Amino acid sequence: MLRLATDADVNEDIVSGLFLRFPELNLLRSRDEIGGDAPDPDVLEWAADAGRVLISNDRRTMNKHICDRKADGKLLPGIILTTLNQPVGSAIDDILLIVECMSEAEIEDRVVVHLPFRG
Repeated sequence: MLRLATDADVNEDIVSGLFLRFPELNLLRSRDEIGGDAPDPDVLEWAADAGRVLISNDRRTMNKHICDRKADGKLLPGIILTTLNQPVGSAIDDILLIVECMSEAEIEDRVVVHLPFRG
């Protein structure tokens, strides 16, 4: 099962819903581990070092930091980018589908998943 992390921008209703639907989910919040005001590059570094797929809602800045990190040859954790436009239940469904269907080897250092899957 994928080990997940969330950055400070992820809707808490999504996090709560993930745990309600899948209590054994292995998910850490970056704000609990490295602080809620940690800059995106630090969050990416922490997630990569911890071997965790990072869920973020900050498409505006996170995409740039992902590209910068990849260009610098640094390990990239798998990334799941949500959007405020997606209903919470749909985001939970999509994230759990990724958790159930993808292995760490498939997502780590090469996959950025943009949600929602469906329009």
